[in-house]
This record gives sequence, C-alpha cells and structure tokens, in this order.
Amino acid sequence: MTEDGTRLDWPDAQYEPRIERKGAETKVTVNHVLKGATALADALGRCEAAWQTEVRCPRLLHSEHFISFDDRQVVEWREDAVDWENTYLLPGMASVEPSLSVSGDLAGAAWTSGESIDVPTGVLLARADVRRLKPLMQSLLVFRRDDALGDGQMKVEEDTTSDDPCFKVRIAADIFAESRWNRDRRIAALIGAFAAMARPESRVQPGNELHDHPVTRQLRSHLLEQGSLTWDEEGFDCVYAATLFEPMEMTELGSEDGDDE
Repeated sequence: MTEDGTRLDWPDAQYEPRIERKGAETKVTVNHVLKGATALADALGRCEAAWQTEVRCPRLLHSEHFISFDDRQVVEWREDAVDWENTYLLPGMASVEPSLSVSGDLAGAAWTSGESIDVPTGVLLARADVRRLKPLMQSLLVFRRDDALGDGQMKVEEDTTSDDPCFKVRIAADIFAESRWNRDRRIAALIGAFAAMARPESRVQPGNELHDHPVTRQLRSHLLEQGSLTWDEEGFDCVYAATLFEPMEMTELGSEDGDDE
C-alpha cells in the first residue's frame, strides 16, 4: 500500500508519516498514522511487521535503517553521516517475519485465505513519499537581495522556472541580512506566497502543472488539518494560513534519487 492509496488490497486504507523536527537536531520523530488496514495494524501488534524509516544521503553514500514497533518512532543519526541539503527520509512498514497471520481483512482482499501467508522478510507493506530533511519553508521561500527596491520594501512572486512550488522573496538591501531570521518578515513572506498561490494563474491551482505536486499536497494537507480553507477555495485567508504554517517544523518532499535540480 502506498501513501496515495494506489493499491487495491485495502481500498479505504490511508498511511501518512507526520515528521517532527526541532531546529538542526540530528534526529526526527516520525508519527506513523495508518487507517483502514487492520490486518497491517494487527501484524504490527504481533511483531510480524515493524515501522521502518530509512535515512539516505546520496552525496555521502550513506543509508541507514531504523526499526520500531511503536507508532511514534524516534530516528537519530550521526551528525557527520549526512549532508543537510540532500538527505532524505523514506518511512514505511516492513515485514520482519517470513509470514503474516491471515485475518478476515486479508482473506477478503487480494491475498489467498488460510492460516498464514508467506512474505519475505524486509518487504515494504506500506510506503510513503520521500521526505527531505531540509525544512520545507527554506525551499518554498527563496530570499534574494534586490538593490532596486526602496528601503524596507519586500516583494513576493512565484518562480515559474522551478520544477517545484517556489516563491522568490525579493528584499531591500537595508533589511536583507536579518530577514530570514526575522519572524515577522517570514510571516509577511508566507502571506505573499499564499496570496500568489490563490491567483487563478498560479501553477498550484487546479488544472495547472504543480497542483498535484507532493509539496503542494503536503501544504494542502497541513492547512486542512488545522481547519483552514485552501488557496483554491473561496474565502481563503492567506494571513491566517501563514500564521498556521510558519511555526511548523516541516520537511520537504523530494525525489528518491537525490536530484533536486
């Protein structure tokens, strides 16, 4: 079963890892949320399956797997093992025994009923999209000094050349140095980005090329979880959305091969 529900074994199943990270700590907490697949939850309870998160850094040729039977998994690694700019998390559930006990849930699905089914150890039973350690806001908002702007001015515009959702934040020279660490200015930049996303011509709007991008889906999911409308709905409040999003330590979705260009 994949995160977007493309497998038919459990048509109502959903799996989503929610990742918490504080600052530049060399660890994250992965909250594995599984709904609608009781057979997998039961396999976890019998220790026939386990949550696993791989930490992968292609540039340093580093890959490390972490296993947990707890839905709330702490993943910690050595500081010198990864490159912060290009390090990825691959969360999911894997089999840890050579067979799974068959429940009514499995018997009614695509698998043959019986007392147990053979599943090679290490096979992924649930898999999420790849997450990148670099905070999402650092890639969503790209800060640039603009000497043409007057003192104290800032301008936000969608980067139409990027393959990912990205917004250029152009900042006057007199305030540029401290803008990335100034909370009020980050909020203002996010307000500008959400306002740009709400325009019909934005690439994240329905029918446009980045509407179903993994980063777009993550942004939308977070807003909905917080009870906010999304940028493609009437009544969307970009100021409220910015204040909901800014405090979160979120991770960026990335490609598994490490290619961000």
